[in-house]
Amino acid sequence: MIAAPTTRIRPARADDEAAIENVAMANDESILWPGLPGLPGSPYLAHMLAVGDVRVAEVSGTVVGFAGAIRVERTDGRSDTHHVTDLFVHPGAQSKGVGRALLVALQEGRDSPWATFSSNDPRAISLYVRAGMWPTWPAFYLDGPSGLVPAISGAAPGAVVRRIEGAEAAELELTITGERRAPTYRYWLGLPGSCAFAVELDGAVAAVGVVRGRRAGDGRWLERLVVHPDADGSVALASTIADPLVGGPPGARFGLIAPGPQPLLPTLLERGFRSSNVTRSARRSRTSSTRPGSSPTRASASPRRCLRRAG
Repeated sequence: MIAAPTTRIRPARADDEAAIENVAMANDESILWPGLPGLPGSPYLAHMLAVGDVRVAEVSGTVVGFAGAIRVERTDGRSDTHHVTDLFVHPGAQSKGVGRALLVALQEGRDSPWATFSSNDPRAISLYVRAGMWPTWPAFYLDGPSGLVPAISGAAPGAVVRRIEGAEAAELELTITGERRAPTYRYWLGLPGSCAFAVELDGAVAAVGVVRGRRAGDGRWLERLVVHPDADGSVALASTIADPLVGGPPGARFGLIAPGPQPLLPTLLERGFRSSNVTRSARRSRTSSTRPGSSPTRASASPRRCLRRAG
């Protein structure tokens, strides 16, 4: 009897970029910015290798999967969180335990809350549930013209959206969420067409975020928006999209990921935004015995206040 090839999990290296991209592309994803010669290699992979933990799975010397996680440091007394940023297995190696081996390697020795955004593939959801990461709210990938928003969304007439430096954005994020994200803001602001901004309502900072150019084609993508707990999240989001600095000129293609509990979601869908994908937040407390109905892991800002990045 011939033994089945074993799966080897090891830390990723910069020279794994092509192999990682091959796995990503086989799953209709990409870690690259196509058509941008000014960005050699993958800024995303370089960022993850610098501040996160990236693992690859090899079978007979060939990379068949990769996974990444990043630690979110907190300063508000709550536990630091590890966020699974990526977990992809080549279709030819799926359903063979590769994804589980990658996730186990990432979580080994890290007794902390964990969070991720899972695809709706039942195999992926089952994998995370077995690791104690229970599905919570859905997240909708939305695309639409920004010009449809101001007339119907209740954007604050006196809202001020101003460009800010990355250091100020990171400090405002720290104040709002208690999370240290300075390296991530530096990465975001190195992407094409990016800028950090603050939203002021009634003279006070209501939100901070980053917008960038699309990975392919024209338009803008809302990479991140966190809203102050004392501010109205729907008004802050509507004011953000309505401002030309963020949303671009009226009618420009605009995209974002909206958490399911975001009250503005039905309005966006009613006014022409379309959902191209739906993922699901999954979270685990310090122990893997968390069940639905128990205290949720407070791994990040409330979904009503936080919009996260897309690929």
